Amino acid sequence: DPEVDAHRMGAAFGKPRHYASRAEGLERFRTVPPQEHYLDYVMADVGYHSLKQTEEGWRWKFDHMAFSAFEENPRVAARPYLPKVGCRLALLASENGLVTEDVGAYMYDLMGRVNPVIEIPLAGHHLMLDQPLLLISALNTLLADWDHSEPRKRKR
Repeated sequence: DPEVDAHRMGAAFGKPRHYASRAEGLERFRTVPPQEHYLDYVMADVGYHSLKQTEEGWRWKFDHMAFSAFEENPRVAARPYLPKVGCRLALLASENGLVTEDVGAYMYDLMGRVNPVIEIPLAGHHLMLDQPLLLISALNTLLADWDHSEPRKRKR
């Protein structure tokens, strides 16, 4: 995983930078990993609210030490815990995201084949930035079902 390797070398997401103005910072706003499609108005809002003013200038609110919480690759950190999940859980995956169909099937198996894996169509890795209405529809549908259905029990 290139982001994790970069973190281990102390170069993940670069060094925190300060910008002379909010506008200068917004010119540099991007996601990691990049994707082809975003909703411009969502990106503008997220970017605007992701900067804060400090004595040195404007900087991103992003935690550059995000990966330091994991001793291993954060994408595999959940692996030993998925078979132990005892509550209702669903995995939402983007059609064009990093969780491939094979990875989703693998996680489904680890969760005892009782928790749904729901693919959000047309969505990239940052589904909140390109398909927020589809995400909300998926969540509302899932929660409406959970309100009256019984969870499937894991076979032990």
